[in-house]
Amino acid sequence: MKIFDRSNITIICGIIMLLFLFSGIHTFHNHYLDRLDHAKKARIYLTTDVCQDHKKRVELGDWQKCTESEHELRIPAHIHSLYDTLQDYHLCGHNRCYALGQWFVHHKWLFIILLVIALYFFFQVILYNWQVEKLISHRNNVLPGYQISNFQNHAHLD
Repeated sequence: MKIFDRSNITIICGIIMLLFLFSGIHTFHNHYLDRLDHAKKARIYLTTDVCQDHKKRVELGDWQKCTESEHELRIPAHIHSLYDTLQDYHLCGHNRCYALGQWFVHHKWLFIILLVIALYFFFQVILYNWQVEKLISHRNNVLPGYQISNFQNHAHLD
């Protein structure tokens, strides 16, 4: 019995897919519980005098969280948790791509130095190949830059 038999690979792929599915369900459930808790707190906050009295709401300006609480209640908890789960599994979810871009910007000198080193080694390879070609052409009495294979080998009758 081979380890990499077709049926074994199918079973392993099925197990891996089930593990990903269960992991996704677990993540969704955790986000759902968090969103239910946020919705409960948002309902309580909207009943406070800060959100009920419009004068206090205007005076507080950005310090009050009434609009955030209203937004939290506008979208159901299961939809919010679905969005959160999709962001967890998305490549650029939770601003990961932005953070990576900022890391590249912060460490740009490292990349410039690596580029200079790579160009130096590339130049050394070109220089070495040129010197080898010059040595071979000098040994065969051919002008530099000409390939030896361009000349036909024929006997001279001098």
